[in-house]
Amino acid sequence: MWQRIYALRAVADTPGNWYLPQLESEMIRILQRRAAIIANHPHPERAYLGNDLLDDIRGLAAYHPANRTWFFAALNEATDPIVVRGFLTMAINYVQPEEFRETLIECLLRFLTSHPEQIDPSVIQTLVLEKSSKTESWLHQHREEIVQVLAANSTDPDVFAVAEQWADMCTRLVQLAPHFEDAFNAYLTDINERRQKARIRRKEDLPDYRLSAAYKHLVELHQRAENDDRQAYQQLVSLARKWRGSIPLRAVATHLLGKLSHKHKVTGILCYLLKYAQDDWDNDIAPLSPVRTEAGEALKDMPSPQVWTEMIDAFFTNPPNVLAGDMLDWIAHVTDMLDGISTAYCGRFWGTDEKRRWFRALAEIDDEQFQHESTDK
Repeated sequence: MWQRIYALRAVADTPGNWYLPQLESEMIRILQRRAAIIANHPHPERAYLGNDLLDDIRGLAAYHPANRTWFFAALNEATDPIVVRGFLTMAINYVQPEEFRETLIECLLRFLTSHPEQIDPSVIQTLVLEKSSKTESWLHQHREEIVQVLAANSTDPDVFAVAEQWADMCTRLVQLAPHFEDAFNAYLTDINERRQKARIRRKEDLPDYRLSAAYKHLVELHQRAENDDRQAYQQLVSLARKWRGSIPLRAVATHLLGKLSHKHKVTGILCYLLKYAQDDWDNDIAPLSPVRTEAGEALKDMPSPQVWTEMIDAFFTNPPNVLAGDMLDWIAHVTDMLDGISTAYCGRFWGTDEKRRWFRALAEIDDEQFQHESTDK
């Protein structure tokens, strides 16, 4: 199945307007299979649907408009409302052309109007968070139905999330549902504590990293390397290649190396870091890979057969899940560039320096640690 999934993703990512109507019957079959799984499950809402091509068929229709007529025709043939609601609720969350996403939202709103029994706290939360004129109009028109659904499920976390975003609805729920106010206040206390912990984990409340000794030193090395100071360049390389010590320091050094491609031959060291850097950082469950991220981000803008080959090698040599999607995006972009296809990069955008958590983490390195980091091999 995964071979077919990746093949279809490759087609969807190919420029043009590829027409593949033979996938209509496949889409109908998948929708029927999902309906059968749900029908035979004691708890339909919890049924595991497995891996199939449905989301990638959506991706094809999103980026190759010639397929949209049969795509929506196949969707209209689906008879199980749980399948349709689940698919459409998820489908609107993907990055895709805005006009296609608007069409999916319209489909979801029409479906819910025709199947009011499928209005539940989860889909209400999705629409509230959408904050578009169409969804807000629909929510206003169906306000009374929504009130009853939320009041009947007043202990559901999705109801609390809706109430937090929709003040008028919160007031109605306090009036209608016994004990809702106490439960909602407990939810707010808990969620605010979680958000504060997340801010700490994302390094959002640290002092300005640009004032740290570590950052100032790295910038100085970069500026000297820009002015053909070979020793400063080698110091940046040494910091990036370190096998222990501060991962943020190594990551920012790698970032600055990537900005020296017009002055120095950085391709080799960046490829090496992409393949071999040991840089799991931030947490044990889903660690980030800051050094490898910075190396890949730089290399994607240096298309060459060497870079393409090294990226493929890195994908199989050191492919942690956190980078799997980025790796595929980098490889796809370099492939397009080598094929002479000039397209904008469509992968994850990490943002400016201050948006990258490892930059902000430089503020945690005190002067004593920095002295140790900058001299320890």
